Amino acid sequence: MKCTTPIIIFDTNSIFPSYGENEVELIFRDGNLDVKVFYESKENYEENFIDFSFKHTCYHKFTSFPGVSDSLISYEKYDDISSLIEFKYSDYKLDWEKHFNYLFKFRHFRIFFISANHYLEVICEDLEIKT
Repeated sequence: MKCTTPIIIFDTNSIFPSYGENEVELIFRDGNLDVKVFYESKENYEENFIDFSFKHTCYHKFTSFPGVSDSLISYEKYDDISSLIEFKYSDYKLDWEKHFNYLFKFRHFRIFFISANHYLEVICEDLEIKT
């Protein structure tokens, strides 16, 4: 399986300090995955957060990085791993659409949390970002 053409959806480098985030909190409720990422403001050192709300999530994985890969997916290389990216082409996303008999159109997202040493991968219908 392949995932190609990653595009940056949300550039965390513009707001996170160089060491990354302070804390990551995941809540899965009613088919939606809410991810709150707490970070220290570059300007005034106060704690802020971003809320990534993945709507109608059919798959998510939050796992250690670096670590042992359990994925059969071949990812295209990209430089900015700490920003939220979306794969414009994803065999994995297409497999989930096929699983649901093409009733839903999904999106495939990925983000690495540098300070927490984890990454998050999500297949869902839509994304809402609140800052």
